[in-house]
Amino acid sequence: MIVLRTLRVLLLLAGLAGCTPVDRAAVLVAPPPAPDTPFPAASRDPGVRRTFEQFTRGNGFNCHRSARKIGSYVCSGPKDLHLTFGERLDGAGYVAGFSWVRSEGRSAEEFRQLVQAFERSLQGAGAAVEVQMGRFAE
Repeated sequence: MIVLRTLRVLLLLAGLAGCTPVDRAAVLVAPPPAPDTPFPAASRDPGVRRTFEQFTRGNGFNCHRSARKIGSYVCSGPKDLHLTFGERLDGAGYVAGFSWVRSEGRSAEEFRQLVQAFERSLQGAGAAVEVQMGRFAE
């Protein structure tokens, strides 16, 4: 019994020791302030959504609406980069999650540059953006 338990622990430790690092980033997006209109959400959301769609198309992402969360997108990009985009839990803007498993041909610097390009594109649309490297979701 003790031998079996020890063997399980050793196998678990061996599996963890060989794990490949995973790069993650969460990008929190607050749309630009809406003008005083009766429907402020309708006047600000299209700019962020349009910027998101332009960025993903321009960078070779394949996106579709999430089956689990209404209004969210799930995308796969070059070099098996994964991207999710949807409303924040508190309803104050959006969150984009980037992740990929670092391997040959995928560097942490390349990942960081792509996340920063996404950040700059949203800032160019007037959105306030906060990047949190090492996180995937809120």
